Amino acid sequence: MADGKSYLEVIENVQIVIEEWLETAKLLNRPIPISRGKLIYT
Repeated sequence: MADGKSYLEVIENVQIVIEEWLETAKLLNRPIPISRGKLIYT
């Protein structure tokens, strides 16, 4: 989860969370899912 005062700040914070999650998963030898592209919901 990430938040911010502006949309740009939220996006920057999301990127940090993603990087930290990947780093933690690698340290714990957990599988990292392969990206399937964008999901479309209707």
